[in-house]
Amino acid sequence: MHDCINLFIVILRQALLLLIQLTKGNANIQKIVAFENAFDRLFDVITEEGCSGGGIVVEDCLLLMLNLLRNNTSNQNFFKEGNKFHFGLKNMVLNILVPNKWGISQLV
Repeated sequence: MHDCINLFIVILRQALLLLIQLTKGNANIQKIVAFENAFDRLFDVITEEGCSGGGIVVEDCLLLMLNLLRNNTSNQNFFKEGNKFHFGLKNMVLNILVPNKWGISQLV
C-alpha cells in the first residue's frame, strides 16, 4: 500500500513541477490550465494534503496558483468571479479546525 501512495505522490509532484514550468510566463498556457478547473483541483489537493501542514506538495500547488494569477488579468477575474478564493479559504480553515485529518503524503 505504501508503494502505491509513494508512487502517487511522485507522479503528483512531477505533474505539478511540469505545470509550474509550463505556466511560468506563458499567458496562453496559464489560461488553458486555469479554465480546466485548475484552481478547484489545486484547492482539493491542498485540502487533502493538510493545508499548511502539507509540506512540499502544498507549496507546489501554491506556486502553480501564483503562476496562473501573476500578471494575468483574465485568470484573476476568473478566480474572483468563480469565488475560488472563498471556497479554498473555507476548506483550509475547516481543515485547521479539524486537526485529525491527514493528507496522503503524511501517511508515508
